[in-house]
Amino acid sequence: MIRQLRVRGYKSLQDDTLTMRPLRILIGANAAGKSNVVDALRFLPEAVPSDVATALARRGGLPTVVFLGSREEVRAGTRRRHARIRRRRNPG
Repeated sequence: MIRQLRVRGYKSLQDDTLTMRPLRILIGANAAGKSNVVDALRFLPEAVPSDVATALARRGGLPTVVFLGSREEVRAGTRRRHARIRRRRNPG
């Protein structure tokens, strides 16, 4: 089971971390990023068996998935992209 999802710089998700449970329900206002959380989860298994370029192409290319950052980040050149998934190891 995935225990934690942290996404940086993916679509509208600037730097977000979700602690996962067996059941996770996403509730929020329109355009809050709920669908982007789900797409981030879908992106990873698509990128592994093929390649990242193919998974990005399915989403319209890199410009459609990259969070551009705030004006301050763009000026300072400090924008970073990162995704990490933690999962529980199967006992045995």
